[in-house]
Amino acid sequence: MIDNFPEKFPSEKLGELYFGNVEPTTDRILLQTLCNTSQFEQIFNSEKSLVIGSQGTGKSTLFTLARDHKTIRKRNNKRNKFIIPIDERFQYSVLHEKIKKVIKSNIDNDRFRFHIIWEFLIFYRILSFLSVKNLLPSELSKVYEKLKKIIGNKADLTDLLSSTKATIGVKFEGTENLILPGVYMNAEPAEGKSEELVRKKFEQVNIDLDEYKVILNSHLQSKGINLDVVLDRLDEFVSVAEEGLQLESLSALVEVENEYSRYSNVRLVLFLRDDLFEKISYQPIGYNKIASKCFYLTWSPEHIFELIARRIIYNYAELFDLRQIRFNDELIIRTHKYSKSDEFKDLVILN
Repeated sequence: MIDNFPEKFPSEKLGELYFGNVEPTTDRILLQTLCNTSQFEQIFNSEKSLVIGSQGTGKSTLFTLARDHKTIRKRNNKRNKFIIPIDERFQYSVLHEKIKKVIKSNIDNDRFRFHIIWEFLIFYRILSFLSVKNLLPSELSKVYEKLKKIIGNKADLTDLLSSTKATIGVKFEGTENLILPGVYMNAEPAEGKSEELVRKKFEQVNIDLDEYKVILNSHLQSKGINLDVVLDRLDEFVSVAEEGLQLESLSALVEVENEYSRYSNVRLVLFLRDDLFEKISYQPIGYNKIASKCFYLTWSPEHIFELIARRIIYNYAELFDLRQIRFNDELIIRTHKYSKSDEFKDLVILN
């Protein structure tokens, strides 16, 4: 029981109660009432790369905490650890139509087209992040400067497929592929001119991802740096018509994650809904290999009770501007007088 609860609770204060939001980005008391289960730290301290959970288990909350540097990350006791967040929402049907137009490859299937886009987008985001940190090696810095001129600083998938100003040749796993300019994608070839002639009008920048990823990993090893590229918003609910495309995209992304697993200092971490994970294709990797990388998010009844209790206590302290609360054997102390304009950061639990 709470010992120092007022004898009367003013009914007019009921409207001031706030217990959070299901969307972590708009939950104003996420950090103040965080139920920090061991799973939160295990994910970023382990070698697991696929975080699986049903809706509401905290996948996006974990992503938000990682993005905002609110989790303790000491993977293998390596201190120079950086997280690169990617959390884009997009319509799969629109994305699919654009990919079909701009991706030219000898391998003609949707999953491989998604594979090309994921490979390029992730690598470009890594280059962009390291450039901001002044950590790019000279070989990759030259490549990044060329790509930045034709894509921009903050390329998302829409930018990549619609705003490119040159042809990008992407080579990996022995395949030669092209990402055509957005201008080309949106224009029909002039009358009497073939598609090939129109394409040749655009400058082409070639990148060998296999070679560049080796250079990147060697550089990170020499600097003692580890990167976690964390992807969320991949499993938003879509229409029945789009679900097949979503699964193709996720299957391709799991393949990309598997390819990055050969590099010691770069890890992809994917947050996926459990029902979608069960539907994606495990070929050609194999289910057993994928399953060994999974971390399943679960909540015990005790942790659920703790989360609810923390949010009740938060409201109690805020509404009555209390300097201390005694909750059974725990004393929750306010370290300074609370102001309504301050963020509530000063709850300390003492056993």
